[in-house]
Amino acid sequence: MSVELGFTLQQGGLAAGGALQMGRAIPMVLSMLLSGFAAERWGMCRSMGFATLLMGTGILCAAMAPLYAALFLALMVTGLGEGVIEGLNTPFVENLHQEEAGRYLNFSHSFWAVGIIISVVLGGWFLNRGISWRFLVGGASLLALPPTLILLLLAGKKAYLERPGRLPWQLVWGQARAILKTPRFWLFFAAMFVAGGDEKARRSSFLTTKYTK
Repeated sequence: MSVELGFTLQQGGLAAGGALQMGRAIPMVLSMLLSGFAAERWGMCRSMGFATLLMGTGILCAAMAPLYAALFLALMVTGLGEGVIEGLNTPFVENLHQEEAGRYLNFSHSFWAVGIIISVVLGGWFLNRGISWRFLVGGASLLALPPTLILLLLAGKKAYLERPGRLPWQLVWGQARAILKTPRFWLFFAAMFVAGGDEKARRSSFLTTKYTK
């Protein structure tokens, strides 16, 4: 991908590769912060459905990107959808399974690791056999279609009834302020920040070691 789009890692393009992650992460954080307001306005189910569609569209655009700049913009779109999903996934599952929320949350979150393992193993296998990264990324975008349809069709149906009525945005903002004033929130925030930095550092270290030998 780096060679084809003009930011060859072997020639000092590691910063351009890292910028792609920043281009995805910043919109993701912003949309995550606003996901509560989206859920208040349109409901969690509908918000997640459109977010999944947005994420799939961004991934598909990334597969067809002719230039680095186009790939950067596509990942920004992907991040916008991903942020809403990250922000609403936990309360969505809790609303579905209020009697055993912890059990179902652990089950749903485990698919993050399962997806990474499957995509890395299968992706590497296909790449080693000469399959273009564009086909792999485009195929991944199609995986967003089933959950998009399920979520949008489920919204408003008896199978999934959200809390009646909508909270005023002032109340949602007040809840956010209350969370920010909780000391334990910042402790957890610091732990997640360090864990995220460790993950990114290990990836960067791998790339630097690989391409500087």
